[in-house]
Amino acid sequence: MYTCDHCDKTYRYKKNLETHETVCKFMHLPLQQRNEVIDVADDPIPTMKELFHIIRQQSLRIDKLESNHKKLKMIQNRKMDILHWLQQGKDLPTMTFQEWIASLIARVPTYINIALKENLNVAMTQLFAASLENMEHLPICVFDNKPSQYYIFRTASWEQLTLHEFDHVLQKIAEQFYNVFVSGWYKENEAQLLKSETLYNQFIGYQQNVLATLNYGHLRQFIYSKIKRVIGTVTEIVIA
Repeated sequence: MYTCDHCDKTYRYKKNLETHETVCKFMHLPLQQRNEVIDVADDPIPTMKELFHIIRQQSLRIDKLESNHKKLKMIQNRKMDILHWLQQGKDLPTMTFQEWIASLIARVPTYINIALKENLNVAMTQLFAASLENMEHLPICVFDNKPSQYYIFRTASWEQLTLHEFDHVLQKIAEQFYNVFVSGWYKENEAQLLKSETLYNQFIGYQQNVLATLNYGHLRQFIYSKIKRVIGTVTEIVIA
């Protein structure tokens, strides 16, 4: 049964309720509002030509609304749960995100000279570039319509990675560059630093380069450009 919200009268069929409510709603309006409606109702009755024009305009408006509704419904039907979609992928990564980061940290000594002679950001960029080019199934991905939302493969399943968590990972790799600098070049030349002004100045320059402020945004943008996946313009991603 369908019940009227205004008078509690019940109907077996919804269409009868809707017909009733158009009148009942008006009858339950405050007197002033009813008088305002009646005042408008006293306007001259439109001619047949005017009435035809009004009906045609309303018909076009309804057709447009129905068309938009169908389009929205199509989009709704094509929505997908991105985490589920990733998990159902045929080619899952062969290593977890944690293992991948560990492999990057292990390769820092290969790029330490770039960090010392250029700066930390250049070295980090080249480190990621080499790794991303040599991996077929990455344990990290991002989609072009949500460039700030990363997904990582961790312990046999995909999950979201916040920007704060991502920056923390980048900082961990950056710290390893300094550790390698201290345990390598600095240890080898420590005894001579105070004896050679040239060597001391070189130490200061290297230290400034390896401790350069990490440009998180630029590095994330570089990684995004290398790993982004393109989603069709119709399909909307729903984050689980």
